[in-house]
Amino acid sequence: MRKRWLVLAAVAVVGASYTAYWALHWPWAADGDDGSRPEYRFLDATVSPLEKRTVIETVEQTIRELERVKVGGLGSFTVWASSSPSELGRAFGEAARGGPAASLEIERRFAQREIDGTAIGGALFVLLGPNGTTTPGRLRYAVAHELGHVYQYHHSDEISQISLLAPEWAIEGFADFFATWVIAATDSVAAGEARNAALEEARLIGYLLEALASLESSHNGGTLGPYVLGALAFQFIAERWGALVPFMTWNEDEFITWIPALEKATGVTIEDFYEQFEAHRAESFAPFTSGIRGAIRELTGRPGTRIILQACRMAECFAAFAREGETYDLRVPPGSYVFKLSYFDGVSDRFLFWYGSAFETISLSSEYRLEIATDQLIDADVSVAPRSQ
Repeated sequence: MRKRWLVLAAVAVVGASYTAYWALHWPWAADGDDGSRPEYRFLDATVSPLEKRTVIETVEQTIRELERVKVGGLGSFTVWASSSPSELGRAFGEAARGGPAASLEIERRFAQREIDGTAIGGALFVLLGPNGTTTPGRLRYAVAHELGHVYQYHHSDEISQISLLAPEWAIEGFADFFATWVIAATDSVAAGEARNAALEEARLIGYLLEALASLESSHNGGTLGPYVLGALAFQFIAERWGALVPFMTWNEDEFITWIPALEKATGVTIEDFYEQFEAHRAESFAPFTSGIRGAIRELTGRPGTRIILQACRMAECFAAFAREGETYDLRVPPGSYVFKLSYFDGVSDRFLFWYGSAFETISLSSEYRLEIATDQLIDADVSVAPRSQ
């Protein structure tokens, strides 16, 4: 087996100016395994010229940036794009060889707007049109994020080991980080806005980065914690150590997972890394000390039920989501809020809401008012009400 490295991009930010830091040592750079060879599959005639141009330009920009810094390419890959969740589901099932079950699951996730895109080794899939990524900026970000995963897959000998061995904050955080790096090459303003938005969203996440590594679900913990904190963790690595960090290593004699690779690159233990990141977080984007948190109780027997929780005031809403059996921790500034609940897969039109010793039944159309004081963390469990109640 040839020595391969999966490497993470590090981009330092100074004000609105982005500087890319890249390591110069690439074990496989001389063996010819470089380059990017995209193939485009637009699956319906309703794709607008603007959407098609945005997809192609984002792919080409990513390829140019990878060539510029000489860190290996994306290999041969196919870009599948459509405004039809069913068409994307069918294409995914064929490409992943997952059969009808895989097709239906991806179709459901696209149809319910759980995802804008997804990727496997050698392919990415993105939803277009009125039901998908409806602005060029959002579409560009979705494509760049999935290209980050294509890059991960291409530089790993054991594709399945990415998800089995690495925490979700490292997988998804890298893809978010990669997307910002791609966008920054031609639009530093948009990249700066994306990072500022991430900093604001990070304040809503009560979980520690280390805790996200042990949570069972990628989205467990309320908001998109692994994405947001993961990307900011890579930003921190760039600012603290100023170099590209090897993420996993495969070679003929040894198998090194992400923890020793990170420790070797940074010179600190994983415990010290987490401690230093949380100290940096406390100084730069500490989470709010007030909010609402709890569990999504399993009452329906449908663990896939995805519940959206929103705390709103005036025109401002803070959101978290989790599935049955998971937890959430939504941090917000102190104030008066309207607490709203919604879901995606239509199990019921009611929710059961435990708040302290109180018990409430809330319909989709109703609003539950909460007063959240400074430094107050309200414990509240939620469940979709079974139809029999």
